[in-house]
Amino acid sequence: MTHPLRRRRSTLASVSFLLAATLLPSGASAKPSKDQCVDSDTQAQDLRRDGKLLSARDALRVCIDPACPRLVREDCTQRLDELTSALPSLIFSAKDGSGRDLSAVTVTIDGKPLVDHLDGSAIDVDPGEHTFGFQADALPPATLKLLIRERDRGRHAEVVLGQPPAEQAPPPPAQPGTHGEALANSADANAGAGSSGSTQRILAWTALGVGAAGIVVGSVFGLKSKSKHDDAKACTATCPDEPSYQANEDALKFGNISTVGFVVGAVGLAGGVTLWLTAKPKQTSSSASAGVRVGLGSLQFRGTF
Repeated sequence: MTHPLRRRRSTLASVSFLLAATLLPSGASAKPSKDQCVDSDTQAQDLRRDGKLLSARDALRVCIDPACPRLVREDCTQRLDELTSALPSLIFSAKDGSGRDLSAVTVTIDGKPLVDHLDGSAIDVDPGEHTFGFQADALPPATLKLLIRERDRGRHAEVVLGQPPAEQAPPPPAQPGTHGEALANSADANAGAGSSGSTQRILAWTALGVGAAGIVVGSVFGLKSKSKHDDAKACTATCPDEPSYQANEDALKFGNISTVGFVVGAVGLAGGVTLWLTAKPKQTSSSASAGVRVGLGSLQFRGTF
């Protein structure tokens, strides 16, 4: 608790300092008196304890004058050095909604004028919680509340005046039946048709291969059947001997295999030709025709594409 006598002295010192600052001539030749020096030193200590560092700095600048007593001057000089290092400062920057830097901005602190423009220099302020106001021509004002601590030197604070420009809405999606969708559907259809045609051609070549193999098997076993039939010596109801009987059995067996081979070959070739002709061509052809002729021991395949 502050002693009443000390509070009274502090009040008197404050009044004395204010009177000195008012009555002291502004010329360079004006020098503070001894009493003014002492009162300034006392007033600076009280202001420093109250957190009013800017006012305490002004008081100390009075009592460091060479006209002041040496002891008072040395004390004020030491206090001014300590206060200078403890005094916080801010560097303000302002931008508009588009991100452009602004300099013609007036700034207030707790409703009182602070600076009339921004140039990037540090601004000394008292510690504590303050509300800063920012105003620029043709832009809505902005406020910024900050808690400032001692020795917080060169703290940067940025404010934006005005809202950023509205973002352009993305184009609406294409509606069904539009030209873009028609092109996309056409491209998908062409891709699907090309893929289907390619697969069908592969199946056609596979069927043709199976058919060709069947024809070869049928031809080979057909020749073997004919050869065994000749060795059977024209067995009718009975065969004259065992070798003739066995040759007749082989002839029948080989003949059946030959028949199956020719059937598989014919089906495979017919299916392959059909798949090939019905596949969607990569390029439009004027006409296409094919023909297959199968005979014992022979295969003929003709076509134009």
